[in-house]
Amino acid sequence: MVIGALEFDPAAREVLIRGHRPALTGTELGILEILMRRSPGIADRRSIAQHVWDNEADAFGSNTIDVHLARLRSKLAGAGVRIETVRGVGYRIAPLCRYAGADGRVRIQVRAQGSRVSLTVEDSGPGIPEADRPRLFDRFHRATEHGPSAGLGLAIGDSIVRSTGGRWHVGDSPLGGALMSVSWRHSQPHRPAASRMMTSSA
Repeated sequence: MVIGALEFDPAAREVLIRGHRPALTGTELGILEILMRRSPGIADRRSIAQHVWDNEADAFGSNTIDVHLARLRSKLAGAGVRIETVRGVGYRIAPLCRYAGADGRVRIQVRAQGSRVSLTVEDSGPGIPEADRPRLFDRFHRATEHGPSAGLGLAIGDSIVRSTGGRWHVGDSPLGGALMSVSWRHSQPHRPAASRMMTSSA
């Protein structure tokens, strides 16, 4: 089973991330197995408890699953996947570059120039059509009908950006997908232009 750069061989109980074997416990392997088998669907808490623990009551209804998931998330860093919590339903493992395909790319850049500092995220996915951009930050607006999202994520993000005096820029990325940037006024003007860039591929 393969998702992003994460490979899992259930028969051998072996996990590889870009050729590296992370040190996973038996419990973490069990949770990862059911998440990957259910992907792109959702594994509910009871199913996880039944699959991993002999006595599901030991895990179901307590924070045991959450503790192990937190450890598993940290060990899967660099795998190009994330374990999402679907509130009231369960958990799902998904590629970070979900809409960009197996060879998708994400580029993150932090830049300080003059009196402003900016955070820019770009990808090689399908992009955001210009006609959809005016409604992008509207509450309950969704770009897709797939998944359980309520359409509140960007609306909440917009509220935070505005309350901190930030400005949005939404455009097209040279990578072929969307470009989203937020800038804020810097407390002290930065002398030379400086930037830090990180590029990730699934």
